[in-house]
Amino acid sequence: MDFVNLYKKYKFGLTTWSPLKFGLLTGKYGSGIPEGSRLSEQYHVNLLNGEFEEKLALAWVTSNERVSTTIIGATSFKQLEENLKALEVVPKLTEEVKARIDSIVTYKLKLPTHEPSATHRHKYL
Repeated sequence: MDFVNLYKKYKFGLTTWSPLKFGLLTGKYGSGIPEGSRLSEQYHVNLLNGEFEEKLALAWVTSNERVSTTIIGATSFKQLEENLKALEVVPKLTEEVKARIDSIVTYKLKLPTHEPSATHRHKYL
């Protein structure tokens, strides 16, 4: 199914959730990012923009023309204010920067696996 054409034809938008990777991109979990990993490469992109990674992540998601809604999961007014500052970063995202981010966070489609017995109660065992 070509979702891009569906979005255009019916004026649908994509709803994204957890663009901050459940707090990982906010620095919440300290320095547990391995050197040389894809995640550590994000710091280089952030330095190019002079923005914190959470602002950059939210701006990247928001800049996608197919995204209509982003569920951010702010738990306080202060977090909401900080997340809204990402809107100031969106105009700074050049196509070159977006391409760099895309190369770091490539998504590989995987079909879900389902183990039929995983949902059965094993009352006869």
